[in-house]
Amino acid sequence: QHQSKSASLEDIDKVISDIESAGEEYTEVIFSGGDPLMLNPRLLDYLGEKIQSVRDNRKLLVGINTRVPIVAPSLCYGERIDALNKIQPNNIGLHILHPDEITDEFKEACYQIRKNSPVNFRTTHPLLKGINDDPKILTEMYKQLAEEINATPKDLIVPIPTGAGKSKRLGLERCMEIMRDLHNSLPGNLLPRLIVCSPVYGKSYLDPFHTKRDGSFGYD
Repeated sequence: QHQSKSASLEDIDKVISDIESAGEEYTEVIFSGGDPLMLNPRLLDYLGEKIQSVRDNRKLLVGINTRVPIVAPSLCYGERIDALNKIQPNNIGLHILHPDEITDEFKEACYQIRKNSPVNFRTTHPLLKGINDDPKILTEMYKQLAEEINATPKDLIVPIPTGAGKSKRLGLERCMEIMRDLHNSLPGNLLPRLIVCSPVYGKSYLDPFHTKRDGSFGYD
């Protein structure tokens, strides 16, 4: 992990050095946030050059997680898109939370990103109390994203109990209940995976139909 309040050329060099040192052990790298697409286009362009140099020697999948097309779609033009084309991400994870965020500006930003690069759009976002903790909202959002920008749901995240979003946190059993409802309203190709993140164990996938010793749904 590399943390910096403001990324620099040296930060990028360190990340690339770690990727190169790991060799074939690293098959995929995901740039997340903060938000990578908020970087200065010059830094994004430099990152693209470095990623290209790695890919000259071996296969490497690249992912980017972002909310920029949603909250700042005007940034998805010009130099930033030129730099993104140089990075050539295989996947872009959209941190979209609600169908109201699927605006014309958002769809145009996605078009600009994909215009010269066959990137896959996927969703990766938390379940938040009072925002998207309703299967009907999520069903509408996933179906609209599939129709409008051909995006595929990936990760539906159980929020951690600390940090800025703790007031919006849902309990695990409620998250599992929502996921079970989604199984009844969505086709398999539009079903996300329910996950919980841990600084120790990383990403763990949860079975919404898992039963406890007493026979009820949940985890002991």
